[in-house]
Amino acid sequence: MSVTVLLLVLGSLRRHRGGTGGHDARHAAGRCRCPPSTTGGPLLCEGATVVTVADLLARAELGLRVVAGGTSAALRWVATSELEDPAAFLEGGELLLTTGLGSGTGGGQDWPAWLERLAGAGVGAVGFGTGLSHERVPAPLVAAAARRGVALLEVPPATPFIAVSEALADLLRSGESAAEAAAAQAQRDLAVAAGGPDGTGRLLAVLGRATAGTAWLVDERGAVLRAGGPGPLPAGTAAVVRRLRPRALLASHTDLSPTGSVHVRAVGAAGAAGAPHAWLVLSAAPEPARARQAVVGTAAALLGVLLEQERCARRERARWAGCAVELLLAGHVGAAADVLASAPPTAPPADPPALPAVLRLLHVRGGHEDGGHEDGGGGSAGAPDPADLPALPAGALVAVLPRRGDVLVLCPEARDAPAACEAALSGAGLRVGTGLAVPPAGAALGEASARAAAARTGAGRPVVRADEPGATALAARWGGDGLRAWAAEVLHPLERLPPAEAADLRAAGHAFLAHHGQRLAAASALGVHRNTLRHRLARLEQVLGRSLDVPQDRAELWLALDAPTGAPAGARAGGTGAPAGGAGP
Repeated sequence: MSVTVLLLVLGSLRRHRGGTGGHDARHAAGRCRCPPSTTGGPLLCEGATVVTVADLLARAELGLRVVAGGTSAALRWVATSELEDPAAFLEGGELLLTTGLGSGTGGGQDWPAWLERLAGAGVGAVGFGTGLSHERVPAPLVAAAARRGVALLEVPPATPFIAVSEALADLLRSGESAAEAAAAQAQRDLAVAAGGPDGTGRLLAVLGRATAGTAWLVDERGAVLRAGGPGPLPAGTAAVVRRLRPRALLASHTDLSPTGSVHVRAVGAAGAAGAPHAWLVLSAAPEPARARQAVVGTAAALLGVLLEQERCARRERARWAGCAVELLLAGHVGAAADVLASAPPTAPPADPPALPAVLRLLHVRGGHEDGGHEDGGGGSAGAPDPADLPALPAGALVAVLPRRGDVLVLCPEARDAPAACEAALSGAGLRVGTGLAVPPAGAALGEASARAAAARTGAGRPVVRADEPGATALAARWGGDGLRAWAAEVLHPLERLPPAEAADLRAAGHAFLAHHGQRLAAASALGVHRNTLRHRLARLEQVLGRSLDVPQDRAELWLALDAPTGAPAGARAGGTGAPAGGAGP
């Protein structure tokens, strides 16, 4: 960890130093809106680049003198003008130098109105050169500046305006160097935070303090994973993340406004391909210096390392829990409890997991878009990465079975924990088959019922419970192979037909029964004419020797057509169809 962090920080520092040379002081400087540091460390905001009237007065060689107003106003550049109304050419924060040439000595200038226009444009201060058009600063101007609170300086005849401009530019450059030093210190603080306990939380808190803001780590939907401080996410964060997602780890976004700045950066392992693991969001003080971009980049890189470590730890804990579940399935409850008791420690530390008195096993499969019926064999095809699973309620364990690679969640049957797990997993785009509630000694039945339920999930039905009424519950208690063998016996005559015709007849029967015998609705669902459906239903009745008008036949056909698909283990065409007395592994 320490070597990786050091390389990341040094690389970021080199990029920062190479990218800030020759920065225009006019754009680097700004009025500081950052609060004072509460930790003793530097704040990486524009405070380091602010030059005030007092700083300029401290240059004794200029001989400047305050004749009105205070000395705390921030100055970001110098403008020189002899226009009667220069306000239209100001951006705010300037030191405006003038000799009053336009007014001459006749006193025709309306100094209070002139100053009011400058104040409205946000002028930082006014420097009035004496000894040319005016021997002294006009009294009406002095009075107006005092009333308005605008700093008014007298520039003596011996001081050329260019000397004042050069002095302010030198002060701004010095402030910029201070901002770079603050950035370097902030990067070192981030590295120290990342190397300590709860590195992610501490890093976010340090980043927020260094930028006078708040930092968050969010997922691809914009939901908060970790917060470095109080307060809500900036508005529109989820939309920004959605827009940036196609750019993967290269994605970044900065939004500047008069009241603040928002930065969004992709977070992932260095060099990793695919979608980012998470996103760093920073809401900070306005008008950020380019030095801050380097600090945000360093924070994102360090978070990528920390996240990858956390993901590896989650996979390791899932494999450990998978060994315990395998022991449960084999009936070794005591050994399973011992394995869980010796599980690797978590961060932050927590008590070792324990087996609940009553549990449910949830079979987790890939995204909703995979859809359709699966083979029901419980293979690892479509199993998600356990590191990508969302946060689950307390007491829920993610497990990866060593032999098959299936991803299961062991959930206590208490306080709506199963429903909370189902909501979290399906909300993350996963499909879930929830097994029967069983004691630890009955875990084999719970796992088999979870697999049977997972086989019934699809795009429009991401969560299926084994104790729901219908074919799924029969498969859970009867065994998936047993139900499939019985269904194969009922539908065996269809195997003599061409595959396309057999598929059309199965779909027609399923749609007709699913729509409670309403032919028009079933035909619409299939996208065929109602007469086509009528002919297919008649053909289905003829081939199977059953009537859709007989309740028993309708019930048996529904269970057969709705049963999990796939060849049952050990089944033979035209076999007896007897139920397989138990739930196989």
